[in-house]
Amino acid sequence: MRVAAPDARVEALARETLSQIADVLSFASGGRATPSLGTFTNAPPGITTGDYRTIMPLTRVQGPSGPVAVDPHFVGTVASRIGDIDGERGRRLTRALRWLRRSFTAPDEFGEFTALAFSYESLTSLLLDPPAQGPRHGRGAKRSKVEKADSGEKLRHWALSGAHITPEDWTRVGRLRHGLFHGGLSEDEATRATTLQSIPLLRLAVTTALKHLLGLPPDGPPATTVPPGVVVKVQLTTQGVVQTKPPDTEADEA
Repeated sequence: MRVAAPDARVEALARETLSQIADVLSFASGGRATPSLGTFTNAPPGITTGDYRTIMPLTRVQGPSGPVAVDPHFVGTVASRIGDIDGERGRRLTRALRWLRRSFTAPDEFGEFTALAFSYESLTSLLLDPPAQGPRHGRGAKRSKVEKADSGEKLRHWALSGAHITPEDWTRVGRLRHGLFHGGLSEDEATRATTLQSIPLLRLAVTTALKHLLGLPPDGPPATTVPPGVVVKVQLTTQGVVQTKPPDTEADEA
């Protein structure tokens, strides 16, 4: 692929183009099409040394982790506090746990955010309404005592009061959630960076809500802390021509 763009836009433009091609191929074949990127260089074909630049896209990966011991008593406690899994409360709690688990194996940041959003959404009816604050008069007015809070208000209320996320941070998460559920979530580089910054906050909201609803001690597992700010860098530019081996495809492995 040849890309004509400033260094800061090379990876974004190539990823967007490959994604569009993969989308059409997946649609046409009814199967999976996964794009992958190698490195970019401004060196002519066949040149391996010289005063050229190489751009290396950075890929977010899950780091290795060792075995984690979970007390069997914890599993039993959660099961007993879920209660009837065929009831409304039980179905919502198990659904939230299932989407939370899927978030750890999502293929990219957009899939991870989506899984967490579905997990959090599952808990909406189980969370308390925010306090009413007088009658509404026009856009942006507060909800009256006779009106029910919508899901966005309830989820925001828990995020701020239960998970202690700042209003500014949750506004960023809420905009992504709104775009996701209403078909307006783009996958450009700016949105990608915002999504990466929002994932830890959304995961915190989900985890603290589950612990609250299951009656688990705040200082017990799993850990719930307000994450530090996330610095997002999507590519690295270096002097010289760097040759890298493209990732193996499933076809190659077969």
